[in-house]
Amino acid sequence: MKWSGLPVVILGTGDVTRELIYLIEEINLTCRQPVYQVQAVVAENEAAAARWTGTAPVITEADLAAFAGRFPFLGAAIPMGNPAVKHKIYEKIKAIPQLVYPNFIHPAVNLRNLCLGMGNIIQENVSISLDTEIGNFNLLNYGSFLGHDGKLSDFTVINPQAKICGQVQVGSKCLIGVGATVLQGLTIGEEAIIGAGAV
Repeated sequence: MKWSGLPVVILGTGDVTRELIYLIEEINLTCRQPVYQVQAVVAENEAAAARWTGTAPVITEADLAAFAGRFPFLGAAIPMGNPAVKHKIYEKIKAIPQLVYPNFIHPAVNLRNLCLGMGNIIQENVSISLDTEIGNFNLLNYGSFLGHDGKLSDFTVINPQAKICGQVQVGSKCLIGVGATVLQGLTIGEEAIIGAGAV
């Protein structure tokens, strides 16, 4: 049987979903064989499904368990820009036994001495320094930076061009705004919001 890529569903029909589909295409283009094969995007309900304008097939959350039952393993991605929504979706789907949560990492990103959880999305032009730890279901958006010896917990979103300096600890479900800078050695508590451009 010829490998055609891990079948994947993407939860959500927003702009970050479209960006993830592009990232998956980039990943597949750099490999001899496809790594992922998008099977469907998953809309919250029928109204959201009707608004989807992409080319991937769309199903609703209510249909996801039955859809997943067609596969021995089905990759699932949660590309949400809102940490609380990302966590809420995971809580809804985590009992579906066929779902696995791969990391989607742009091929140009250098990873050195990194401890990485599951379900993360690391976009193009992200820089990650040495000896960092990234938990589960984080989104590191375009051009962001994570400094040495830092730690991201789970369900955190780092927006484009945000810079997190070395030895920073970031709690779960945080939102780091576009272009924000977090200075060295600080601790960001759970569910914190760092505004765009803030230092």
